[in-house]
Amino acid sequence: MLARSLAKSLDCAFNRIQFTPDMLPSDVTGVSIFNQETRKFEFRPGPIMGQIILADEVTAPLQDTGFSAGSDGGAPGTVDGVTIRCQPFMVLATQNPIEYEGTFLSRKPS
Repeated sequence: MLARSLAKSLDCAFNRIQFTPDMLPSDVTGVSIFNQETRKFEFRPGPIMGQIILADEVTAPLQDTGFSAGSDGGAPGTVDGVTIRCQPFMVLATQNPIEYEGTFLSRKPS
């Protein structure tokens, strides 16, 4: 709620990334998909291509994908030759304790 409210108050684009153990970096950055009608590849941006990003339950293998994105002066990245600049750019993240990595809790541990 904090990230969404911050984005709304700053009139910024808000995206949320729910990290799972089976995610690939392209699930975060985006990917080019072949359009059969136009016979060309079209870039579909991932959720990191926003201004205020909420990264839920960050896992170690994908942590660098999102957090290194803001180090290029407001450019989350270049994928397949497409660069998207987002200023301001901020990632707010939650992280599961290491002992719960790869598990999904339906209730709080006692």
